[in-house]
Amino acid sequence: MTWVLFAVAAMTGGTIRAIAVERLGPRGTTLVNLVGSFMLGMVIATGADSDTTRILATGFCGSLTTLSGLVADSVGGGTPVAYTRRLTLETAAGVAAAALGYLLAG
Repeated sequence: MTWVLFAVAAMTGGTIRAIAVERLGPRGTTLVNLVGSFMLGMVIATGADSDTTRILATGFCGSLTTLSGLVADSVGGGTPVAYTRRLTLETAAGVAAAALGYLLAG
């Protein structure tokens, strides 16, 4: 049953990501990455059992977030300096979102 729930969570996260990116473009990528990072922090903080963590953290949050989308959006963003700045800022924002989720849920 865990694998069925994992698959449903992954399909749901991936679908939400696709809709957000289609409607919002690069801002959608940023949004899903921050929301997914925040949720991941919350899931880890709860200390849920391994099956629940696998379903929510890896299945849902893993398919919701997208490193490849961030890189693709960044490369199209102009100069190497702009590309590096966006990757650095969004990575730092993702870590901060995960920490905030962890603190709020813990």
